[in-house]
Parts: sequence; C-alpha cells; structure tokens
Amino acid sequence: MRGYLNANFARAAGHRRTIDRTLMLGEWPVLLKFMVKEGPEGGHLALQDVIDLEESQLPERMNNRLRAGS
Repeated sequence: MRGYLNANFARAAGHRRTIDRTLMLGEWPVLLKFMVKEGPEGGHLALQDVIDLEESQLPERMNNRLRAGS
C-alpha cells in the first residue's frame, strides 16, 4: 500500500497540499477494508475497482450496496 500511496503523491507534484498524504493514510485503509475481495491467494482488488478509484469513483458494486442500504 505504501508504494501505491507514494506513487499517487509523486504524481500530484505541483498540485498537492500538505494534508493530502495524511488524508490518504486515513482513507485507504478504510476503503481497502471494504473493497478487498477474498480469493484463494488472499485478499485483492479487482482491476476495474482500481480503475474506478483512479477516476475518483466508487466501484459500481459498492454504489449498489449503498443504494440498497438507503
């Protein structure tokens, strides 16, 4: 996870705020707790989930669960 956070932080050079790293450290563990899918080799994120997150969207399966809970 640290590698991913470091890469995101590096990509934001010139546009990042001091608080961004702190926010990432707080948000990612919570997101991963709910998004990780269990498989035979342990937990993983689906490629589409990663793509959705990079586009600042929640994966559709999570949106469906949120709508169902409303």
